[in-house]
Amino acid sequence: MSRRNRNRRGRAPAPRSRPGPTPGSGPPPSSPAGHAASTRTPRGQLPPATPQLPKLPGPGQPPPTTGPPPDHSGAGFQAPRTPRDIAAFIEAVAAGECDRSLDALATAVSERIRLLHAAREAVLLATLRRGDRVRINHSARPQYLHGEPGTVTARAGDKILVRLDQPIGRFANGEVRCPPGVLEPLVPRSGDGWAVGT
Repeated sequence: MSRRNRNRRGRAPAPRSRPGPTPGSGPPPSSPAGHAASTRTPRGQLPPATPQLPKLPGPGQPPPTTGPPPDHSGAGFQAPRTPRDIAAFIEAVAAGECDRSLDALATAVSERIRLLHAAREAVLLATLRRGDRVRINHSARPQYLHGEPGTVTARAGDKILVRLDQPIGRFANGEVRCPPGVLEPLVPRSGDGWAVGT
């Protein structure tokens, strides 16, 4: 028997070693406290998307509108501009959406009506002439004067003297002293062209 065969029979086979991890091939050690983790993107993956911030308006441009629609009862409500807007605003007032500002609205409307009436009276007082034909409107008192036609005869202070076509009621002589606001011109200026009261 050869020496080679004796060595095979007398020795136990050596255990085969399993390949272990090579240096640097294991999982990376956990980052110590206070150190940020690596932000390097693995190969083959796209970086995370950056959130898009809203763009700011340029000079002179209005800011973007966000949030709920404006409340009719709140401050900053824009005045209606078209007939449809006015109708919607009136409906909002009737529905109670403007109750918090109702007193202020009523005061503003009353003041505006007063100013319009005063402006109209000033215009009539300055433009009516002797001989102009007028009709007494439905804001006059007493009510039986409503719709009565007449002719301008003179001016008495801030009133206009009108001779009715037909005497009526307590105005037996047909002369009525009227504030300009109750008169409505019927035809363009006629007569001798003198200003009322001259």
